[in-house]
Amino acid sequence: MQEKINHYKPGPVKKWKMTLEQLAAYIEKHPIIYREELKPSAGVTMRLPS
Repeated sequence: MQEKINHYKPGPVKKWKMTLEQLAAYIEKHPIIYREELKPSAGVTMRLPS
């Protein structure tokens, strides 16, 4: 008999451990770029498919 998996029940949390040096190297390789034109306009709304 197969065990039923409840996808809504929280599972085990795995902590991602990264040293400050690794974090600095990651941010240098993948910089976070903030641009005003990438923000969604006020007229854009998310609608769920019906």
